Amino acid sequence: MSIQSLTTKQHKELVAQALEFATKLQEQVQDSISARERRFYYKMQHIIENPEYKALFIELLDSSVHTKDMAHNFKLIKRILSRYEFGGFFTSYEKVLLFVFLQVGRYAPNLSVPLFIQQIRKDSSLMLAFGTPESSANSATYYFIAKRALSTAIIHDNIKLCKRALESRHITHISIKPSAFFIWLWGGDYARMQGDLAQSLQELFAYARAQQHSQGVPKVITLDMEEHQFLELSVNAFMEALSGYGEIEAGIALQAYVPESYSYLERLCAYAKDRVDSGGKPVYIRLVKGANMQAQKLYASQHNVALPIFSQKLHTDANYKKMLHYVMDSTRYRFVKLGVASHNVFELAYAYTLIQHCVESEYREHFVFEMSMGISMQASRILGTYHKLMLYTPVCDDKSFKDAIAYLLRRLDENTSEENFMRNYYAMRVGDESWQKQEAMFMESLAYIPQVSSAPICQRDNSSEACLQASIYEMDTDFFAQATYHKFAQALAQDLPQARIQASFGASVDNDEQAQIISSFDGQSALGEVVFATAFDEKALLAPYSPVENLSAVFSKAAESLQARRGEIIKLAALESGKVPMETDMELSELITLLRFYPASLRDLCAKHPQVSLQPKGRGLVVGSAHSHLSVVFSAVLASLACGNQVVFKPSSLVVCSSFVVCECLWGAGIGRNVLCFMPMLRDRFQQALAQIPADFFAFAVGFGQARSMESIALFQPNLLAHTIGFNAMIVTKFADYDQAIAHAVSSAFFYGGVGLRKLAVLIVEQSVFDDESFRQRLLECANSLRYGSPLELDSALGVVLDKKAREKLEKLQGAKLESSLPYMGANIIYTTPDGLQDMERHLPVLYVIKAADLAHAIELANTMSGDICALESLDEDEWGYFHSNAKASTLLINEPTIHTASAQIISAPIGSLMRKIGARNDILQFARCVQNAPDDNLATSIIEPKFKRLLESGELGEERERILHNALLQAKSYVYYRNAEFNVSHDYAPEYGKKHLLSYEAVRAVAYRVSAGDSLQDMLGVIIGAQACKAKLIVSFEEINEELEFLRQNLASLGLLAELVQESRDSFLARIHASQMVRYHASPNASDPIYKTAVIHRKPVVYAKPFANGRFELLGYYKERVLSVAHHRYGVFAESKLAKLLG
Repeated sequence: MSIQSLTTKQHKELVAQALEFATKLQEQVQDSISARERRFYYKMQHIIENPEYKALFIELLDSSVHTKDMAHNFKLIKRILSRYEFGGFFTSYEKVLLFVFLQVGRYAPNLSVPLFIQQIRKDSSLMLAFGTPESSANSATYYFIAKRALSTAIIHDNIKLCKRALESRHITHISIKPSAFFIWLWGGDYARMQGDLAQSLQELFAYARAQQHSQGVPKVITLDMEEHQFLELSVNAFMEALSGYGEIEAGIALQAYVPESYSYLERLCAYAKDRVDSGGKPVYIRLVKGANMQAQKLYASQHNVALPIFSQKLHTDANYKKMLHYVMDSTRYRFVKLGVASHNVFELAYAYTLIQHCVESEYREHFVFEMSMGISMQASRILGTYHKLMLYTPVCDDKSFKDAIAYLLRRLDENTSEENFMRNYYAMRVGDESWQKQEAMFMESLAYIPQVSSAPICQRDNSSEACLQASIYEMDTDFFAQATYHKFAQALAQDLPQARIQASFGASVDNDEQAQIISSFDGQSALGEVVFATAFDEKALLAPYSPVENLSAVFSKAAESLQARRGEIIKLAALESGKVPMETDMELSELITLLRFYPASLRDLCAKHPQVSLQPKGRGLVVGSAHSHLSVVFSAVLASLACGNQVVFKPSSLVVCSSFVVCECLWGAGIGRNVLCFMPMLRDRFQQALAQIPADFFAFAVGFGQARSMESIALFQPNLLAHTIGFNAMIVTKFADYDQAIAHAVSSAFFYGGVGLRKLAVLIVEQSVFDDESFRQRLLECANSLRYGSPLELDSALGVVLDKKAREKLEKLQGAKLESSLPYMGANIIYTTPDGLQDMERHLPVLYVIKAADLAHAIELANTMSGDICALESLDEDEWGYFHSNAKASTLLINEPTIHTASAQIISAPIGSLMRKIGARNDILQFARCVQNAPDDNLATSIIEPKFKRLLESGELGEERERILHNALLQAKSYVYYRNAEFNVSHDYAPEYGKKHLLSYEAVRAVAYRVSAGDSLQDMLGVIIGAQACKAKLIVSFEEINEELEFLRQNLASLGLLAELVQESRDSFLARIHASQMVRYHASPNASDPIYKTAVIHRKPVVYAKPFANGRFELLGYYKERVLSVAHHRYGVFAESKLAKLLG
């Protein structure tokens, strides 16, 4: 009888028999646990009771692969042990050995550390085999833990590893993971990734067939399952590769905690039937519950999507049985073999009972039990006497030990999770509370089978209504999905409408001038006609405009339009500037995130500060470059519109067409064309037109790489805010995970076209790493594995056109003629010296590599560069702290790439090289004017309060002065409150699982304040109190002394205020600007004012707004924002103790 034909009564009887068999199994296990297993249980129980011991165990394992420097490894191990104070994790005997190790081992670390590592690995040997087995029973499946593929060279090494295993007569079954056989680092092309995986599998299947014929024993390869995003890719590649190899047996694993695994089971069963009907062998399917929960949580958090797997064990268990039931049908089990993988005796007993009663006798061998090595060995031996059982045996060598640690962690997570059967396995007795709880869970999951869904939890459709109404963060595009590939392929194949683009804010072109045709990067097609403005329209400069109403609704509608036109914009950007599809897609996701972020940021600020209103600044000019032109450049446009300003937007002439489409989406959503004014203008005309802009305009420039580009704008528009491109650096120390560092360096340097504001320019490598030939070779292999070519091809990681100018630059950098005749440029790695960085090229996909003596030297080198971002690759928390304290970049990353492969991470990794960060909590305040409507309620005690009160109570001031001092005291109390509550603490502004994104502030140290004619005593006191609250050295400079200044001179000390009052000429003050970090000057911005001119030349920010009563807004002028982003997880274990030390 099949399970589908069972009546309810018959099924209940079988369940009762299964429970009886489970009881029998458990009693037999209890009576035969070995001494070694009991010692293992002792450790497992302490991990269960004290989860921090899991981190201890993993860190000790990790320490064995840190570095070849044994003296440092000794210090590292000592620090790890002292952090956890030995604890109950170790036996008494082991504690004695540890004591001896710590006392004596430091004198001979080259001897003691390897012995220690050997002992630690011995502890893991119950669950892990080291080296290729030389002998084996036929009942073992060897899982070869191979390195994840960062390059084609690693793929070839992994294939060789598997071939060597297949050559052994002792090995008949091997298991492999998908990510070892295709380059997952660049996920832009689903078809190419599937093809690479299928090609690797075909090579292995062909070799297995040959070895099977020559040895006369079966050779079975099973493809394991990893993260959810690899599911579709793996199944499709497996079926594609296995076609044509009917005479060998092969298998694939399916995870029950993935809802759609049931649908893939149906597909595989149908495929298996066709295969057997054609004369082939059955397909083997390993049914597992899944043990990648931490990795799935990390992925979901990073990519702004829902957790794609069942979060409740009830649902996973029910789906497991549902999938088991599906195969328990004669129309299916004749064509497939099923590996029932579990350590839960209830699941095993239930499956055994069904096999005996619902499967025809000749097909019972199609069902095999699978249990992992080292976990309940007694249960596996006992169950093996009843039915065929395969022992799943992980195998690794020194090269792949880091990957083995990740496997061990999954096993520990599986065994110690709250509801897992193995949590209390060794202490469990039939009939006790734990047993009854597990039995109840088993019965509950049986009852839940009809309700469990097979529909995907996470629908990665950016255009869906649910996604458009989601949280601030835009859902990332799923580049591992076949549907995404087809969508992008269709978008790139579609014809684009040609538009005539004309400036909406510029003066009309002369009659003899014609519209210019914008051609594609290769000159093969016309994208449209553009009528460039020749000057600003003076009438439009004075035309009235209305701020955007219903901001959230308008921006939401604009986001919908962008989603609808995503494909069109992606192709336009590819054709006009050579941006690869993933680069443009990332920018569009960031842009949509910002459309949600700015209204929310504005609402949040207004709600927290009801006494303050944020008013429009007025009219502003946004000047954009071609770098990140759809996200970072438009951030200034959106923030300005959100604050009610009129925006004149001048895009780069290289990206006019795609910029215009984005503006069309904004106009279509309800933003007036006289509010967002599109003004394409060629560079020469723009420089001439700058002089026409009225002084009350504010300006914002984004993405320019050279200081002179900024200065040319600022000399005409001193009220300039700018985010520039610098040379970002990444430091790799000898305590880094080399594979992770290589992956992060290559992705940061070359992803998304290899250019942009977040591009990694310089890799600074510590001497010992630099001298490691293997590191250099792997770095080069990884970079060379990135495909480059036409930006219209989805598999192109780079689409940079190698024109004559670019070719000449690259040949000069490399000192040799280029052999390639291709019109596109690949990834280039150039080893040089610090002196050789003088001629760095920012517009080509080039990564410069230099060496440093140590971390201190590396940071010293990084601090000489103009980059906004500096990253550190290290697993040593002492190095984290030193880096945090000494690196000067405004964005610091630890074990993070400078460019996230996640699309909408602009807020969790904000950028910006001056005072404010794009996408951070204060970004929008750059575009608003603060108005105090009522006194602030948030006040704190100030140390100057007693002295102020003493002078106020003296009766010597007069009514007006008393009012001024009273207001100044309220300012001081507000400043102190917000200094302590906002500016002296770190803010985790973008919570992400396994990571911290901390916004902090760094106060300026020196402020130069030039008193202007309109400054009152209230203004002067506000500046002095603000600088003192931030502990900045203040110089108050003035031309002539007046009554207010004389009052200050006489009463400064008695008021408890600190400042240096200097009477000097303007020229003397100009000489001070260079040594100051910030200039305070309240005269309106004027291009002809020498103070503004000098500040521009020395690139010093000028705060021209008069002091504000609310410290939250006033003190922003005295602080620079800094971001520290830390990936504090390792194999899914969160290094909270390391993080606490860093932040403490």
